[in-house]
Amino acid sequence: LIFYPNPAADEFFVKISKENNIGATGELIDVLGNTVQKRNAEVSATATLIRFDLSGLSEGIYFVRLKYNGKTQVIKLVHK
Repeated sequence: LIFYPNPAADEFFVKISKENNIGATGELIDVLGNTVQKRNAEVSATATLIRFDLSGLSEGIYFVRLKYNGKTQVIKLVHK
């Protein structure tokens, strides 16, 4: 998995290799545990990309919950 940029200003991306893209989804969660955005992966021939639009969101700490290939991973995101 590749996460970029972090910290982020307007948008944030998660790139997942095509081997791990089965049913890939992502959620952007605020520090109170509220889901702010849900995204399905965009699949191409070489990789899977999940894009989060951060415009209109308050600056601060968020968490990105990724689900793919039956796995769940959470990463910390700084929105500046």
